[in-house]
Amino acid sequence: MPNGVVALFETDITSRVNDLWVLFERLLGHHPEALAPFAHLSFHGAVRYETAALATDLVRLASELEPITIQSSGLGIFTGPAPVLYISIVRTPELSAFHEKVWHLADKHAIETNPYYHPAQWVPHITLGHSGLQEGDLVTLVKAVHEQSFSWPISITSLSFTDDTPTQPHQLQRIIDLKGPI
Repeated sequence: MPNGVVALFETDITSRVNDLWVLFERLLGHHPEALAPFAHLSFHGAVRYETAALATDLVRLASELEPITIQSSGLGIFTGPAPVLYISIVRTPELSAFHEKVWHLADKHAIETNPYYHPAQWVPHITLGHSGLQEGDLVTLVKAVHEQSFSWPISITSLSFTDDTPTQPHQLQRIIDLKGPI
């Protein structure tokens, strides 16, 4: 599922994630996150979106949602044939309510929703390594950063989404600032 509704991060968090990707690429000889070239937190995933309608509804929702601060808490691994290394995010009631609003709105405009992001299953995280991981890479990466703190306050101040364009898959379409009620 290459497309999604996401939150991008302020410069400090984006820089931290990018620094990790640079370190990982140096250690592995390849970039471990092959799906998205930018740091993000996903709220919804789908094969495609009805882009114009999603953009309109996200602008409306962003005018109702206030920015929130979330907290990361360490590293995690989704196991399986294609393991994922990630920074875990604490799932608070405030974050869950925010996610549920975004998920339901995005799902109305989705084509082939990824059930992994459904509110009942969602595990908030920032992906560090996904389909670019090869056998043995997880050990190398965790060894390299196991002493670092991944307890970061993270501001969510905007929403964005990706969708396929005629020339490239999963491109950022809009960045919409959260304004909250006036």
